[in-house]
Amino acid sequence: MARALIDSWNDYLSAADRLLAMATRSLVIHDEDLSALRLDAPERLAHLARVLAGHSDHPLRITLREARHYQISSPRLQQLLNTWAHRAEIRQTPPALARLRDNFLIVDGTNALIRLEKTLPRSILLIDESVAVAPYLLRFEEIWGESRKNLLQTPLGL
Repeated sequence: MARALIDSWNDYLSAADRLLAMATRSLVIHDEDLSALRLDAPERLAHLARVLAGHSDHPLRITLREARHYQISSPRLQQLLNTWAHRAEIRQTPPALARLRDNFLIVDGTNALIRLEKTLPRSILLIDESVAVAPYLLRFEEIWGESRKNLLQTPLGL
């Protein structure tokens, strides 16, 4: 069990990389727009692909407040998630949830990176802290239930 306070963007990305490397069963992310996590980087995509290829049902779920960055600036992430659309889902939160200020990444239900303010790197890294992570998992499930628009769905053409 370990906790660490994160105060810089470099430390935030290092903590995110550490968690992504630890992921074996599941990964849930609630984020403003994924820009701070830089998931389109090849090494991070490799971790996501490994989790998606695992044995868990729906191992990757993401909720975003703003989809623009994902849709315009993350082509490799889009390609990966579209390839694994049967095992991943990414949803946009409704406008009613726009006031939420924090972001979080939860790995395997016991490890998390909680960013306390959406515009700042100030975060808490939780390793092997299932009791401390549990409220965030519950909160994610509530946000997930309110978020309906699946960003992986593509319109059918003629």
